[in-house]
Amino acid sequence: MSEQYIKTAIVIGASRGIGAAIAQRPGRNGFAVIVNYSSDLVPAQDVVSKITGAGGRATAFKANISDPAAMKGMFDQVETRYGDVNVLINNGGVMLLSSVAETDNESFDKQIAVNLKGTFNGLCEAARRLRNGGRIVSFSSSVGGTLPTDLRRLRGNQSGHRSDDSHSGQGAAWARDHHQCPVPRPCRNPTVHRGQIARTNLLRRPA
Repeated sequence: MSEQYIKTAIVIGASRGIGAAIAQRPGRNGFAVIVNYSSDLVPAQDVVSKITGAGGRATAFKANISDPAAMKGMFDQVETRYGDVNVLINNGGVMLLSSVAETDNESFDKQIAVNLKGTFNGLCEAARRLRNGGRIVSFSSSVGGTLPTDLRRLRGNQSGHRSDDSHSGQGAAWARDHHQCPVPRPCRNPTVHRGQIARTNLLRRPA
């Protein structure tokens, strides 16, 4: 570790979509950013290049967040390189769409392992190891409230770590900040939808 103090942020699920946009913000603010990804290095390296190209510091790190040993190993290596972690952003998630009748145990277990247990693993490691004054940010999704009835089996794992529906406003705030516009805009999230999500899904509580 360098003698110079370096602020560090680990961004889970940072290689694509919303996570990729989130990762660039702490990079602009002087943080060394750990761009976590699960399988594909290429988009993660693209995010790293955008951060470093703007004068920041960033490293891509592959880790299966559903595995507590992998989460611990990521923290270990980050601490060795940069020192104590300041910020953990939990943005990892998967969604394998199918009707209840077509859903198998393997796909259900994978979603629970990543969306719930992965978030839990990050929270546990961060609670033990973040630098004093550090921050944990966990993202959830309102998609469970807007899915057709036969797809709402997803609701439990997509919203299992949210406390209420206020996350819709938080998501809109991130969108407004990153796009630098005076009002919230739709977010493109390739995990959920190939196009743009309707603005009402960001701002209005589902009926």
